[in-house]
Amino acid sequence: MSTNIFYIFGNVDITKISVKKEKKTGIFFKKKVNKSYLEYSENEIKDYIVEKFHKYIEQVIDENVKSAKHVLDYLESSSIDVFIRKDKIDESEYIQVHFFTCAGMTEVSSKVACHWFQKWYVANYNEINSNLKKYGFTVDEEFIVENNYFFIETGDYGYAIFMEELECSDGYLWSNYFEVDNSILSMYKRDKKFLEYGKELDKQYDMIIKEQKCQCVLCK
Repeated sequence: MSTNIFYIFGNVDITKISVKKEKKTGIFFKKKVNKSYLEYSENEIKDYIVEKFHKYIEQVIDENVKSAKHVLDYLESSSIDVFIRKDKIDESEYIQVHFFTCAGMTEVSSKVACHWFQKWYVANYNEINSNLKKYGFTVDEEFIVENNYFFIETGDYGYAIFMEELECSDGYLWSNYFEVDNSILSMYKRDKKFLEYGKELDKQYDMIIKEQKCQCVLCK
C-alpha cells in the first residue's frame, strides 16, 4: 500500500515501550517475516499523536474552505497510522506517521495531510516532544526530516501538486505539470470546466514554479 511518511527520529525507552513479537507466515505460520526493522509496541504514542493532530486540524482549518475539504474528508477516513521502529542495520530508532493513499486514489490529499502534520509538529514542537518522552520516546533534534512540498489551490478539485514533466504519461488527462487526486480525476474526467482548468494551470506554470509558494490553508 502506497503511503506518505513523516519521520521523527529519536531513542526508545525499553522500560516503557516493548518490542513486538515478529509475525510468522507461510504454511502453518512457521516462517518468520524477514523485515529490515524491529517493531515496537505503539503504547500511548499512537493515540496521542492521532488525537492531538486531529484536534489541531479542527481548530485551525475552516471546513468551508473548498480546497481543504477533500483533505479534511481524507483525514476523517482514518487513513493515518503510527509505527515505532528500529532499523536492523544502522540501529536508528524512529516514529513513522503513515498517510495512506487509498490505493493511489488520494495521493495528493495524503501529501497535504503529511505537510499539515509537519506544520503541527513544528508549531507544537516542545509540547509534543515532552509528551513523547513521557510515553517512552526521546526525540533526536538533529534528525528532523521535513517534507518540502508546495500545493496549488483548485477550489472544488482540492489541491494540486507540481510533478516533473518527464514523469507524466503521454496524453495526460488533466495537466502536463500538476496532479490532483485520482479520485477527483475519476469524478470530473468528463467535466469540461475541470479539463479547461488543467490547461489554465499549465499556462501559469512559469509563474507558479518561479514563486514555489504553497497555497494550502496553513501556509497562506
